[in-house]
Order: sequence, then structure tokens, then C-alpha cells
Amino acid sequence: MDNTCIKKLRNLAQKWGGKLVELSRDDFDTRFGGKDPHNLKYPKGLYNAPFSSHDLGIHWAKKQVIYSLPAEWPEIVHEMGHVFACKKNPGRSDESTFLGWEYALALYIGGPMNEWDNCMGDYGVEGQEYGSLSKAEQQEVLAERLAFAKNKGLVSADGTPLAIR
Repeated sequence: MDNTCIKKLRNLAQKWGGKLVELSRDDFDTRFGGKDPHNLKYPKGLYNAPFSSHDLGIHWAKKQVIYSLPAEWPEIVHEMGHVFACKKNPGRSDESTFLGWEYALALYIGGPMNEWDNCMGDYGVEGQEYGSLSKAEQQEVLAERLAFAKNKGLVSADGTPLAIR
């Protein structure tokens, strides 16, 4: 866990009109209605991150990323993508549309990219898991997704991630 990265992400979330909310594990379980990762009917407009190995979720309408410790900053980056880089809620979003934004955000905060790569291992890209691609293939995917993000206004020309909602 890199608290420096999480602090930077917290500051950006606030700048973009949102919030990172850290809860105890018990409070997280209470808010999300239990530990069942297949429970997709969470109370109060919440969305759990079903593929995360940690307690992680969002309140999309309130622009909140909610987590308990331990938390991995790359997983928080991904959930921030749902909140700040996607106009559709997680139930209707296409995650590949903001992968370039996630990459730009990871670079922008100066996060250890080896940690980001490790957390991306099972991320689905082009019908495969990111971790199964060669380094050259990973770089090709990231370059294409970053160009897409810039074209769609998710990332500025200089590589700064932007909030679109």
C-alpha cells in the first residue's frame, strides 16, 4: 500500500468535486450490505468492486470512492475511472473507454508503475488479460488507449487526466 499515492488521489478527487472515503472493514461491510461479492443490489446507489481483492466500491452519483485498509492505489485509480472518467454508471460502462485515463492518472501522480502493472494483471484487454501480454503488447495497448482518452477529452494533450463529470 502506498499512502503517498492515496493522498494524491484523495486531493485530486476533492479537486474534481468528489471524495475518497476510508472506512473500517466493519463499516464497509455494513454500508455495502455484507460480504457477498455477487450481491449486485447494494443499498443507496452503491457499486461494489467485485473483482478487487480488497474492500472497494463507489457511490457513483456522489462521486465517492469507498475503501477500507489495506487498499491498493492502482485499484483506487480504477474506481476513480468509473467516477470521474465515465458518464455512465458502472452497471452500464465500458471499462476499456477509460483505461488510457487510468494510465495517465497513474503517471500523473508518480505512482510506482510496477505496482500498477501488478494490479492490472487480470484486467481484460482485447479478449486477454493484461498480465498475459508481453511488455511490448502492453505498451501498444496503453499507447492506443491513451490516444483514445486524449481524443475523447479524458486526458489533455500534455497527458493530464481530466474529470468529465
